[in-house]
Amino acid sequence: MMVLTPYDYARKKVVYCWLDEPVREVARRLVEENIGSMIVDNREGKHVGMITDIVIFNAISSYMDVCNLKVGDLKLESLVMASMNTSIDEVMDKFKKTGASRIALLDDDGQIAGVLKKKNLDRFARFDAGERLFKQSRR
Repeated sequence: MMVLTPYDYARKKVVYCWLDEPVREVARRLVEENIGSMIVDNREGKHVGMITDIVIFNAISSYMDVCNLKVGDLKLESLVMASMNTSIDEVMDKFKKTGASRIALLDDDGQIAGVLKKKNLDRFARFDAGERLFKQSRR
């Protein structure tokens, strides 16, 4: 049986935005790319956080005029990272400890190779467990 890694469940298309980019532009790109998050960089190229659809929804629900704000004006999610080769159990533990909704997975060179959403990992893990139980019951 093949052992899957968190990277197998991650979105491989990593999309970035700038800290000083207008929120309305980032929201438009999230829709166009059909994604729920972007890595946020400052102009020096340093990763400073993650903007997610939930970050934008929270700002709207707080009556912020997001159309006139920059990404840096929002309360971004912390950028939590893990190796793309780490085990699923270790990543689940990191989700639990940090409260993050997504984790950036790093390749061997320390570059972001994918973004893993906790909700997706939970879904796949339940499916995998169900599939194993089903196979055992058929023996």
